[in-house]
Parts: sequence; structure tokens; C-alpha cells
Amino acid sequence: MRKPAAAAVSVAWGVALGAAFGCLLPYLLGYWHFHRPLPYWAVAQVAGALLICAGLVPIAWSFADFTRADGTPVPVAPPRLVVSGFYRYVRNPIYVGFVATLTGEVLLTGSPGLLEYTRSSSTTQSA
Repeated sequence: MRKPAAAAVSVAWGVALGAAFGCLLPYLLGYWHFHRPLPYWAVAQVAGALLICAGLVPIAWSFADFTRADGTPVPVAPPRLVVSGFYRYVRNPIYVGFVATLTGEVLLTGSPGLLEYTRSSSTTQSA
């Protein structure tokens, strides 16, 4: 696959899946309500925003690695083996970034339902 096409497919795939499972599904399940369960929760919200940003880094970097390897993260157009970047240290950095982003959303919103959604997402992957 040509690099511009691979980049376009990677961006579309990432936005579609990230928006669906990171934003839309928690919203439809009713977990996107901001709470302040404890005093000084603003500190946790700032940490959550930073964790969301930090979680997006390995995701974007992995998509760029896929594009450099002439492929995409889409299962029908995989690249050759990628062992650079975050893949040098973690088997699935997209998953690690997604769980970090969801954990940041939990800290940002203070939602117990979103915490359970994050917990079930992380245990489903490891099973």
C-alpha cells in the first residue's frame, strides 16, 4: 500500500475506533458525567488530562510506525513486522495507550461506571 493511502487509512481507522470505544460507547452507556467524589478532585482531573495526552502518544506513534512499514493497523492491510518505536518495549502499545487514555478519562470525570468500563476493557484483552 502506498504511504499516503496507508496514512489516510490509519488516521481514519484510529479516529473511528478511538471515537467509538473511547468516547461514544462510554457516552451511550451514561458514563460521561463529571463527578467530584473527593475533596481536591481537581488535582486528579489535571492528572487525568495529562494521562489522556500521554496515552495518545504511543497510539499515534504506532500508527506512524505502521505507515513507515508500508501498512496500516487495519487487520486487512497489515504491515510487515514492526519492531521499532514503542514496539521495541511493549507488545501492543496501541492497547497500552488506549488503557492509559481510558484511565485518564476516569480521573477526569470521576465516574465509577467509566472505571468499571476501563477495568473490563483491560481484563478482556489479557484473557
